[in-house]
Amino acid sequence: MGKNLIGKAVNAITRCPYCKGSGRVAHYHQGAEVIKNGRTVAYTECTRFKTCPDCGGSGRSR
Repeated sequence: MGKNLIGKAVNAITRCPYCKGSGRVAHYHQGAEVIKNGRTVAYTECTRFKTCPDCGGSGRSR
């Protein structure tokens, strides 16, 4: 139990704050509107990702 808590604390401290540990950040956002009978009924968002410039894609702060 103690090892697990220590591991979680270390992960929280060393996680990259810019990408939140994923190693990827949004490059740009784009989306499309779903139109039926002339009315917008939904919006679909597609996000293109790139490697985090802060941590280099590792997800850990340097």
